[in-house]
Formats: sequence, structure tokens, C-alpha cells
Amino acid sequence: MNQFVNEKKVMEMSPHRGWEFPKQPWRWYQEWNRAVFLHLKADLEFLRTLVPKDFSIDLFQGQAWISIVAFTMENVHPRGIRPFSFVSDFHEVNVRTYVIQDGKPGVYFLSIEAEKIIPTLCARYLSGLPYEKSDIFRIEAPNDQYIVKNPRNELQIRYKPGDPKKTKTPLDIWLTERYCLYHDLRNKRIRLEVQHPAWPLYEISLEFCSFRYRLGNQDLVDCPIDLVHYSPGVSVIAWGEEVL
Repeated sequence: MNQFVNEKKVMEMSPHRGWEFPKQPWRWYQEWNRAVFLHLKADLEFLRTLVPKDFSIDLFQGQAWISIVAFTMENVHPRGIRPFSFVSDFHEVNVRTYVIQDGKPGVYFLSIEAEKIIPTLCARYLSGLPYEKSDIFRIEAPNDQYIVKNPRNELQIRYKPGDPKKTKTPLDIWLTERYCLYHDLRNKRIRLEVQHPAWPLYEISLEFCSFRYRLGNQDLVDCPIDLVHYSPGVSVIAWGEEVL
């Protein structure tokens, strides 16, 4: 996709966002493609040990959630500068939970891994987010299946995309429609806002899933997956950091 073709389209698709755009010009264009969302119910007390106390953990009907999201970043580049595939295209896997501040629901990353070293270092330096370099593979398998592997955390997902979902449940929307992220950096609370069309969600057949993540003082190991989503992707624009 082309940034200059899609910028206006992305900005127009805003009713689902829930609040106004930042007044500053956006800084980055990127695409989050071929995304697999693995959603797990989480213990609130455990999450409270991982999320800074200044952030309010967001709950759906009293329940906290963690999501493992595997996808491919493509065409990542600053506004007005052409992308170069050797740094702008890479696989990513993140583990996130959900927080809310000032009425703006967002995500808080517990882990972020990227396939290539240069994007990893750039993202860590520019955003302060906890990016780590990791070998991540996406493989096309027989019978229209795909495999995502991340040996660092023993992650392996074998899946087959299905048909588009005819309707989205309130939980589908709550888990996926998040238009900012939060993190803490040198004792500062930071919010980064993004904008993209509503995620097109598809049915997905999860053939196999295994993982082992060390989060705080606990291991997240092959926990039951409570909900799965697949999306072909969205075009995204992102703003700079806002200190809260």
C-alpha cells in the first residue's frame, strides 16, 4: 500500500475511534498485516505486578485479559519518507494487556519482539518500548495453513484463516479496537496514539499452539486460549509521544 494514497482514507475512518485526533501532525505510517490474536483471560493481581500502578488496568465485565499478537509490520517509515523493505518490513510478536487512562482505552506491552536488528534498535531508541531482537518465522504450510515460530519463547502457532466474521461481539471490539498504547519511560507516563480502520476480523482454525513466556516471576506456558482472531491487516498512522 502507498502512504500517500491511504493517508486520507485512514484519517476519514474515525467514528470507531471514540475521541478526537491529536492536534500535532502524525509522524509514522505503517501496516500491521496477517495478524493472529491469541487472547487469554488473566489474573488481575498478577497483572498488577507487571503494570505500573499509575496505569488503570482495563477490564471487560470484570475480567482482565492478556493477548499474544503475531503479525508482519510492512512499509514502516516516517511521514514523507519512502520505506525501504530491509528495515520497514519485519515480523513481530508482542504480548499485551489492556489499560485505560483519561477515558482512552489502550494497550500496555509486556513483551515486544521483532525479527530484524535495525528495526528493533530504532524502535527501542525512538519509542522507548521494550523491543527485543528475536528470530521469528512465518511459513506457508500445506492445506492453506500457516505456521508462526518464535524459538526464543518456544512460540509455535499453526493456523488456517477462515471467512470474514459477519458480526463482531462486544468482546471482539473491546480486545481489538485500541487506538493508543501506554508505557513508562524514565519515571514518565507516556501515551502514543494511532489511527487505523476498524480491524477486519476473520474466523480462524487454530490447529496447534504452544508457547513459554517469562512474565515477572511467573511462566505463561501453553495456557488455554479463550478467543482467537485473524485479520489480513490494517493501514496505520501514528503520532509522537505524549507525556501524561
